[in-house]
Amino acid sequence: MLNRFKSVDRTPGPKGSGDRRLLTVEVIEARNLTAASKNGKSDPAAMVSLTDLGGREIKKEAYSTKIKKDTLAPVWNETFTFGRFSFVRYRCNYQVLSHEF
Repeated sequence: MLNRFKSVDRTPGPKGSGDRRLLTVEVIEARNLTAASKNGKSDPAAMVSLTDLGGREIKKEAYSTKIKKDTLAPVWNETFTFGRFSFVRYRCNYQVLSHEF
């Protein structure tokens, strides 16, 4: 479960940029993740992306945190800023994946 994930800021873009917006997302931590390897740990990373209201992913607007090794309670404290183009309504999606090799 991604425990602390929050939208930090949503501000208008530069004057004359139309309806361009910025969304800053801070991925803080996760807790109680399910173990993905035999040693009872995982190598998790969180992925954050935007989709339009039709559910189509905006490919230019996707980020991933660094992989945290051997933990079920990773702390990332990473910040991502979305807003490379104009959009009015969107959904911010997140998921935590394990990078086991």
